Amino acid sequence: MVQLGRHAGRTHLRAAFTALMLLGLTADAGAAGYGPTQFVRAFEKARDGVVAVEARQGTLRRRGSGFVAAPNGLIVCASYTVERAESVRVHVGGVWQDARVLALEPEKRVALLQVSTTTPLRALAVAREAELKLGTWVVAVERKANGKAHPIAGTVSLVPDKKPSARGDIVMVDAPAMAGAPLVNLQGEVVGISLGGITKQRGRAISLAPVRDFLRQAASAAPTADAND
Repeated sequence: MVQLGRHAGRTHLRAAFTALMLLGLTADAGAAGYGPTQFVRAFEKARDGVVAVEARQGTLRRRGSGFVAAPNGLIVCASYTVERAESVRVHVGGVWQDARVLALEPEKRVALLQVSTTTPLRALAVAREAELKLGTWVVAVERKANGKAHPIAGTVSLVPDKKPSARGDIVMVDAPAMAGAPLVNLQGEVVGISLGGITKQRGRAISLAPVRDFLRQAASAAPTADAND
């Protein structure tokens, strides 16, 4: 895991990666031609499309992250964060706003939200092969409740030794992040979704590919924001 700094500046990213290179912990990345610049660019390409999510159920409050899936205000997050919530709000475009839960699928571990917007939001690109493959580098990008984006870089360290299931198998990544945070490849494209950290060094995630159809169907059935205002 490369902890890239809460303030997410170029200096933090480069310093963290360089330190690990000197310790010999990123030999595979170096051999593959990766360097600090690729991680910085991936984060900078993705961060404006990452949101903070807060859900309330009585006195219980759950926080997570998510990402903008379409410019009209569609947002993907982890189902755990918003399941049974009485109210949901999202920090996007620099402000908190109320969100509607359009679709929620606990079995697939994802949910689709919508916020009203008068201007197009910055949507993240999805990788053509949105799979978390063993040994590949990813950058988890989460947005805290204070509005600041926070990147963590690491590799996919454990995948199930079996044929992937239709619901999406949980994999282990050395990039623990808040539930719902997108995992992007070094081109800044979404390949997976964080399910939260297990330890300070490891987290759980799913590939985006198995849940793509659910998200597409939910998005196509979603009413427009104007129709509900």
